[in-house]
Amino acid sequence: MRLLREKVAETKRRQAKKGKGDEMSFAAQLEIASVFGIDIKSCTFYAFYGLLRRYQAKEKWNNDIQMLCAGADSNKIKTKYWGESSLDD
Repeated sequence: MRLLREKVAETKRRQAKKGKGDEMSFAAQLEIASVFGIDIKSCTFYAFYGLLRRYQAKEKWNNDIQMLCAGADSNKIKTKYWGESSLDD
């Protein structure tokens, strides 16, 4: 039993350490949705989070392209197209 408790405690510590910094309050997510024009009344929570991630990826991609066009070092900026399936992680 002691070993099981230690494994559970270790797993919880790893998950807490891994998740730090990625959390965003629901109010902040609603703010972002209003900026992108996502109508939260017409979609499910799952679809809302998917759309939110997709719009954020698109915005990051646009910023990366603008930085590259302005003369940023292409070796330091690794752009991924926002429509790639990597968003399904």
